[in-house]
Amino acid sequence: KKQENNVYASMSAQPHLKEINYANQIANWAIIMSYLCFSLDFVGLFSGFSMFSASKNAFQCAIHVTGGIMMCWFITYTWRWEMLWIIVCLTNIPTAFVEITSLVDIFVL
Repeated sequence: KKQENNVYASMSAQPHLKEINYANQIANWAIIMSYLCFSLDFVGLFSGFSMFSASKNAFQCAIHVTGGIMMCWFITYTWRWEMLWIIVCLTNIPTAFVEITSLVDIFVL
């Protein structure tokens, strides 16, 4: 229900069904991307690849706290659905990149 509110917040007064479906599809892809990045972070942390790197863990904690706050604002203030991609790009993708660099450091270098 909340996603629908965010989608309707960015639509015109009488949106077409095609516009609504497109917005829902793009918002769902952003959510899927955030789940994939989070699962990569989760696996990387608990498999031990970045568990003992204090700087990487501090970075990930700070970014995830920021992302959690931004998601609370996104839901509470019914931001436009386009903001979901900005939140994902600023908070989930950098932490996934850190995990990927940890894997590269261990297995490639």
